[in-house]
Parts: sequence; structure tokens; C-alpha cells
Amino acid sequence: QAFKNFLGCPSLRLVETLSFSFVNACSSAEFDPSSSKPVELPHLKSLTLKVGASTEERFLRTVLDMANVSVVTDLTVSISPFSVYDSILPNKRAESWISAIFFLESIRRRPRSFMNVEVFCFALTESIRPINLDYMFRALPRVRDVTIELPGCEPYLSNQNLGRLRSLRLKTCFTHGGNDISRFLEEQIKLGREIEEVEIEGCYSLRGNKGDL
Repeated sequence: QAFKNFLGCPSLRLVETLSFSFVNACSSAEFDPSSSKPVELPHLKSLTLKVGASTEERFLRTVLDMANVSVVTDLTVSISPFSVYDSILPNKRAESWISAIFFLESIRRRPRSFMNVEVFCFALTESIRPINLDYMFRALPRVRDVTIELPGCEPYLSNQNLGRLRSLRLKTCFTHGGNDISRFLEEQIKLGREIEEVEIEGCYSLRGNKGDL
């Protein structure tokens, strides 16, 4: 409740940029965000979320439920799902956080409304087992510029959810493979979608696909 009161401060209605960092954060079972309307932040353009350690999925979902994020145009999400305090696998924790940020419920039927986001950056701080990131783009229907940083992982991208893509930047992805990205770019061309810029940094395993790219 205190956090929602903070978001509701009159001075925050003028804020254009917000950045939150949550480490080992948890929520009270007594607070129900659905009991009141989300806080309106009409001038908010840029939102950064950094999540780490044993932060609870419920807490993260509750925080996102508190504010109307539909006005955001620039979204950055950085996660570090490693913790010494419990035995939850990092990839499972990462998937639960992604679900909390981008969906209104854990079963992922209703995407959260990031309807105006055009610039999106997703970063994973350390290498984990592969996770499917494609479904989060269902909550970003207007995204144009995408940056993905996944140490040691290959991001799976679908043309179904990235029909307006203008630029794609991949950083330190892949320990092997890279075929999915090659196929994704080939499909974009076949569908007549022109990506203006593709930037690949530190993805050394893609050297074998250089000719295809």
C-alpha cells in the first residue's frame, strides 16, 4: 500500500522517466491491487525494471498492476535470477518474472498493455538454460527497436509477434547454434518486411552463419 501511495504522489504525474530496482522483494498477502484503479502517470515515457535474487513473482505482478503503463514508449527490463536463498532454478524464476511483467495472470492468457512501447531492451545478466522470450512480445504490439542481451542463450523470435520491427540488436547471445535467428531474418524478408538495422555484438557462434546473414 505504501508503494502505491508513493506512485500516487501528485509530483509523479509530471515524471517522464522511472527506474525501479527490486532485490529479494516480496509483497504482503493483505494488499489487493484490484481493489482500486491503477495510478495514472500521463507523462511517463521511459520505464526501467531491474529485478534480482529472490524477488517474488507476486510482488512484481502487484507492482505492475498498480500503475497504468500503457503510455510508456521506451521499456527496459534487466533480470538476474540467481539467488543463494532458495533452490528455485534460475530459468524457472526468470520465466515467472517475465510472466509477471508482461501478463496480467500467470497462465499468460491476457498480455499487459504496453501498447505504445516502440523501443524495448531485455537483458539477462548471467547465462542460464534457454528460455522462451517470444511470448512477451504479445504485450508489445507496436515495438519497433529491439535489443536483446542473453549471455550464452539463443533468443527465439517469432515473425507473428514482431511484424513492425525496424532494428534488432543482439548482444553476447549464443554458445552454439544461431540458426533460429537466421531463419527469423529470412522469414522477415520473405514477408516483405524491411529491417533497417541489424547489429550483432559478441555472438561469436554466429560466424558460421555469416553467409546466410
